[in-house]
Amino acid sequence: MADQPVLPAWGERRCQGLEVGASSAPDQKGPHPVGVRTLELDDPLRPGRTLTTEVWYPADASVAGQSGESYSFTMQQIATMMGVELPFSLGGIEVIETDAVRDAPRAPNDPSAGLVVFSHGFRGIRFQSTFLTVFLASHGYVVAAPDHKGNTLFDDSSSPEQSAVERVEDMAFVTTALVRLTESSGDFFAKSFDPRRVAWTGHSFGASTVIMAGALDNREMVNIPLAPAFDERMALVYNTASYDLRAATFIFGAVDDGTTPPPHQQLAYDRTFAPRYLTMLDGARHSDFTDICTNTLLTFIPVIGDNCGANPAKTQEAVRTMVTAALHRYLRCDPGAEAWLEPTAVSAMDAVDSFDAEPGAGVVDDVSGPLCDLEPGERAVEQRSLDIERDDAPKLHVEVTGPVGDASAIVFIHGHATTGAVFAQQVDTLSSHYRVVTLDLRGHGKSGLDPTAPFGVDGTPATPDDPYRLESYVEDVEDVLEALDLSDAVLVGWSSGGQVAASVALGEASQRVRALVLVGTAPLTKPDPSIHPTYNGGATLEFAFDLRLALAGSDTEAWRPVVANFFARDPATSLVDDYFALVTSIDMLTRLGQTAAARPDLVDVLGNIAVPTLIVHGEQDDASLLESARFMAGAIAGSELVVFQRSGHAPFAEEPERFNQVLADFVGSL
Repeated sequence: MADQPVLPAWGERRCQGLEVGASSAPDQKGPHPVGVRTLELDDPLRPGRTLTTEVWYPADASVAGQSGESYSFTMQQIATMMGVELPFSLGGIEVIETDAVRDAPRAPNDPSAGLVVFSHGFRGIRFQSTFLTVFLASHGYVVAAPDHKGNTLFDDSSSPEQSAVERVEDMAFVTTALVRLTESSGDFFAKSFDPRRVAWTGHSFGASTVIMAGALDNREMVNIPLAPAFDERMALVYNTASYDLRAATFIFGAVDDGTTPPPHQQLAYDRTFAPRYLTMLDGARHSDFTDICTNTLLTFIPVIGDNCGANPAKTQEAVRTMVTAALHRYLRCDPGAEAWLEPTAVSAMDAVDSFDAEPGAGVVDDVSGPLCDLEPGERAVEQRSLDIERDDAPKLHVEVTGPVGDASAIVFIHGHATTGAVFAQQVDTLSSHYRVVTLDLRGHGKSGLDPTAPFGVDGTPATPDDPYRLESYVEDVEDVLEALDLSDAVLVGWSSGGQVAASVALGEASQRVRALVLVGTAPLTKPDPSIHPTYNGGATLEFAFDLRLALAGSDTEAWRPVVANFFARDPATSLVDDYFALVTSIDMLTRLGQTAAARPDLVDVLGNIAVPTLIVHGEQDDASLLESARFMAGAIAGSELVVFQRSGHAPFAEEPERFNQVLADFVGSL
């Protein structure tokens, strides 16, 4: 173990390969004047959901000293924001004054700048916390804050339960929308930030939102919840008992908060991973994280002032300093900013009551021993192709490569919209010792298409008539096992192919299965807490969004971001190009039919798997969250989980040598 290389903790690993930015002093206003624009963002996958989004950004020095934007409310609107009703009616008041200049020209591009997306509180508003959002923009960050339609100061049309789901999707969509603007050559925000650097923050319901959304999206490098609720209410979106933000996490709470008391923040801290920080603010209350509490006229109203602490300005100063330092450290990737997060520095702030920090030591890289050290086989290797003709189903194309004579068989089952060709590196390496079988499932590669695609004779998706449903693919594998007379095969299933492999091991052909290897697999692709309250897996929000967008249109290029998200950050262009060509070569009716088919649900039957099982998962998997693998490892008795820290959804292609060795070791141990 001592000879193994050491990797930084996950939050710091997100900085690898990124330029280190120059940090400004986080306890002072940044070097840039600030501009502000309001965008109307239309979600193409949720017709009618237009999100009014305020965007603050570093502005050109020429606007320094100009008058900034201000926001006015009626007194009744302010009371509503605080969750109370005034017994009388009053006029309007200028509540929020800022230094942000409306539509100011942008500052020059900064390659180390990042995007920060802010989520407002319950019945809040996008500009409720400009003490923080404008301050961050002065330090060079682009800050976007959407109104969560249906749960704002002016619109309560969504129930809290409905809004909890909508908000999570809002965060993913706004992030995607801003990333596409910065990548668009002709847009005002073109090259305004590095699209690989994303942080999420929010207050109250918005803080819970960024925790929930962060568990379902791999893009954010920093997650900063301000006074979050963390309890059974959040199970509306995911299971709080087990989650992994895969980001540097900075949680803030108010000691005297009666709305989301300190135990909520402590629980959130206890259940995340390093690097993690928890700051409790002395004498602070729930609304100190908004601009309301620094308006002295408003705090004279008891129903408003009761939610504000004794010194909100001091609280906000501490929040600004620590949040900016956190972004400098983990978004600009400046190790020098760590000094501002040291316990001695934080404890010196008057507003801080307590501070817990676990920056995270290096973790042992999970590469062990020589890779691919299989000795050459002594027998000649033969390769043959065959087509299995069937009377009542499309033909199946199969490739068999391995030693002449008897040898243990390994059957590889590909995932959605690919073919058996994805396992070429496994065939090359393992076929000198094992009988390696790859197949193209129906509708894929050289196998036949189903004439009733995409939705079967009844033309209705998600019914038993669907030609590309899980049961059809299980039948394909069973027919291959029978045709090749395999009685002790090791099934290796990737992604949805893992669902197929597990189902074969649980079905009528189970006696032909010697062992299982599940790669990048989820027992259920879209979690439903109302059915499985302990399961939190499936795809990230970004991956699901890109996949739905690709399926909704006819533009082949729309599949490129889907394919890119198969892999860990910054994959080789050739790898993305090869898989893009493969995915887009699959008949569109196959892609549509497989996606629209009824979702297989294996959550409750995993415990019935009775063969040795190896679970392989990439730590950076967007198509199937690592939580899926963790859940399966806990549910399948005697199973082993191996996490590939440098891989996304396809570790057999991203780390082929190590994957082949892990697989060979497992098969050799049977």
